[in-house]
Amino acid sequence: MRTLLASVVLVVWSSVILSAAETVAQYPFAGGSPKSTAASKVVASDFQPSEAMAKSAKFADTLVFVPVKATPDSVDTAIEKNSYFSFTVTPASGKPLSLAALNFGTAYYGTGPKAGKAGFFVRSSVDDFAADLAPVIEVSNYHSVSNQMEPGDELPPPLFDAQSVDLSGPAFQKLTKPVEFRIYFFDSALSPARRLAVSEVSVTAKP
Repeated sequence: MRTLLASVVLVVWSSVILSAAETVAQYPFAGGSPKSTAASKVVASDFQPSEAMAKSAKFADTLVFVPVKATPDSVDTAIEKNSYFSFTVTPASGKPLSLAALNFGTAYYGTGPKAGKAGFFVRSSVDDFAADLAPVIEVSNYHSVSNQMEPGDELPPPLFDAQSVDLSGPAFQKLTKPVEFRIYFFDSALSPARRLAVSEVSVTAKP
């Protein structure tokens, strides 16, 4: 009975901590802006594509995307060719910062049927970008917008899938130095009419 009660208390306490997490950096991309709109405990850099992707990546209202013709075709080539978006959070005033999660939306969309294999994965400067922070996100929901298009139209906003990367482990607790996060992406399709996009990127921290 005591063991059961202790387990219940632990679950409830964990839920309270999770629900109390504070958003310390947030990128809604309103009007195509790369700036964070929340930084109470951190100094947050602009959200930017890597130098290798700078010419291909585009900021639009509520999202940032890259045409798949410009993306590598696998996890390995995404790393090799620096195919990523990144941002950096720096603890403000030298106060230790304990992170909770990295949240963002992902989308794979375009005209015509789905083709190829696409995905995203996240790494950080904590280990010099050596390991994924979570399993590779393989995009399974392709959003075809061809039935919404007229000749010459711009692609409409896609449907996004919510993603969350757990940052509650020891490596992201009591941080005193800047941490860079990279959201890598890849796609094996070659069609210029397909895109990979992210939206509503945010980082939460423990109280």
